[in-house]
Amino acid sequence: MPSAFYLLHCQCSRATVDYHGIGGKALSNAAGTKIFAGGGGGAGHYNNNPTTHGGGDGGGIIIVIAKNIIGNGYKISANGRVGGSGGSDGASGGGAGGTVIMNVTNSYSGSLSIEANGGNGGNTNNQSILNRCYGAGGGGSGGVIHFNGAIPGGITTYDTAGTAGKILSSNGCGVPVPASDGTDGSVVTNYSYRTSVTPSSGCAITLPVRIIYFNAILNADKKVKLEWDIANPEEVSSFTIEKINSFNNWTELQTISVQTNLHHYEILDNAPAAGENIYRLRIKAKDNSLVYSIQKRVVLKFNDQFSFYPNPARNKIMISGKLNAGTIIKLTDITGREIKKIITTTSSSLLELLLPSLDPGIYFLRVNNYTEKIVILR
Repeated sequence: MPSAFYLLHCQCSRATVDYHGIGGKALSNAAGTKIFAGGGGGAGHYNNNPTTHGGGDGGGIIIVIAKNIIGNGYKISANGRVGGSGGSDGASGGGAGGTVIMNVTNSYSGSLSIEANGGNGGNTNNQSILNRCYGAGGGGSGGVIHFNGAIPGGITTYDTAGTAGKILSSNGCGVPVPASDGTDGSVVTNYSYRTSVTPSSGCAITLPVRIIYFNAILNADKKVKLEWDIANPEEVSSFTIEKINSFNNWTELQTISVQTNLHHYEILDNAPAAGENIYRLRIKAKDNSLVYSIQKRVVLKFNDQFSFYPNPARNKIMISGKLNAGTIIKLTDITGREIKKIITTTSSSLLELLLPSLDPGIYFLRVNNYTEKIVILR
């Protein structure tokens, strides 16, 4: 990967010497087996006036591992930063672009920009002071963008080198020696992304398991897809999806094993209950510690769902639907605190629920696994 640095164009004993800003050069990536962050731009000269900032930061390293990418017009950026400009002082060099690795196994959709540009060199303004002859910063080199296949349609890549800064308002310096632009980067296709399977001995303690996301999605076929992504699956022993039952207890839906190099997992709940379904992910780490995800809620409404009226309500609510003997009815506040609970002893299609004295606000009425939000008025 590239770096950029700056050398000063100065005046020594009234003689102009060529120490101009040099553009960044690309480093060898050892036939695609190594990646680098972009090098930072070299600092400029600081004597007469402070620079806007020093050498431009280099771009970082971005690794994207996914099944599908939806661009939505956004961008992924590992650009180098522009070098700082100087006033009657030498300017700073631009930072080099970094590395972006796109390891997408299925497809891309929508427009997406992927950038690893070099930063421009800083300008210097000699303010027309006689024989003050400071130079501009060199441009940073462009970075490298890797794809595990061909460049996908709809994807725009940028790996352009930064341009050299400008020398402004020189007086008595002869012909200024300009700084140099950086070198353009490259786009590599059909790149083979590999991860080591050899455990590292460099860490004395086990790293905590990190959940990137956990989602529960209701499909068109009335099944719930549960999917999650883990940053470090090598630290995991097993995954368990848990679900709240009608008695408000967590039960195990399914436990699956871990593949060391697999970050994304998904399963189906083939028989979600009518009404509210609440899930969470329980992770057992290799050190036997447990990590829990945030809870996800999916509401499934069938034609034989229950209905509650009036809503808003004051002192009673009518519950309409197929109420069998043993049906559990609960009223809770928004914190989950149980206010009232009954269990029906006979079957019916309509039940009157008398409400206790309640403060006005939002409450939840649950019939077995079906939950509705209820508004209580004064």
